Amino acid sequence: METRSGQASTDEEYKLRFLSDSTSEFRQKDIDTLNILFADCGAPNDIVVQRQDHVPSFLFIRNYNKHQIQNIADIGTSALDTEEKTLVDLIQRVVQNEDVKIGTKESLTDTFVDFLLRKLGFESYPLRLNIKPIYVTRIGRRTVTSECDFSVERNKSVLMIEEDKHLKNTYRSERFGEFQIAGELLAAASENYQNDPRDQIIYGMRVIGTRFTFYKAFFPERYLYSLPDGIPNEVATIYRYSKGTERGYDYTEPEHRQDILAMLSSLKDTF
Repeated sequence: METRSGQASTDEEYKLRFLSDSTSEFRQKDIDTLNILFADCGAPNDIVVQRQDHVPSFLFIRNYNKHQIQNIADIGTSALDTEEKTLVDLIQRVVQNEDVKIGTKESLTDTFVDFLLRKLGFESYPLRLNIKPIYVTRIGRRTVTSECDFSVERNKSVLMIEEDKHLKNTYRSERFGEFQIAGELLAAASENYQNDPRDQIIYGMRVIGTRFTFYKAFFPERYLYSLPDGIPNEVATIYRYSKGTERGYDYTEPEHRQDILAMLSSLKDTF
């Protein structure tokens, strides 16, 4: 059996040398090096037991479909209440921005997601909603930095991370940003492990325009413990549920909207 002082050590040093320093640059080679696997879930309950408690009714936008939302020409004179008007305005801006070419900032999606999370209470004590938090992971002698769009924390523990993408800035070859998500989930788990050395479960959410995918990542204690020594021998698994589509639930569709809100409400109750 090879040891770290033999050929295995040389191979590991080679892999670590080419490990990306930032999770925003993570690709397939990085998650392969770190023994992170993705697995599809068969049902949303595999991520979190589904509830739909305490969801403000305005977030359902009267069950309007995408066509109806897009064709509200004058939001100000519509029959919608103020909160519904705000949400429709945000969605219209995101949808209109979808056809803009590469280089467009994701700020419109950021604003849309921030609105949802705050209205659902993710910023209320004992939870804390962080914007653009930075987490750091040490892997051998390499330091990997991660910045996600939002994270939800309670006390010193990261509970959930969220990453926004623009429709035109995501690629099938990069699994629509999932390699970056994997790195961010690892960084959050590593952060937690410093204060609470045990198995870590971190939830994640990726939003591409108005499309949502949910994740549940499991990082074993032995995996996290071994990171300062280099590449872990253990495997970490990230479970994915995206309603059977590549880019996930679409908030502009009434049925999907109910499922997104049920998932978010369930996650908040879990925390």
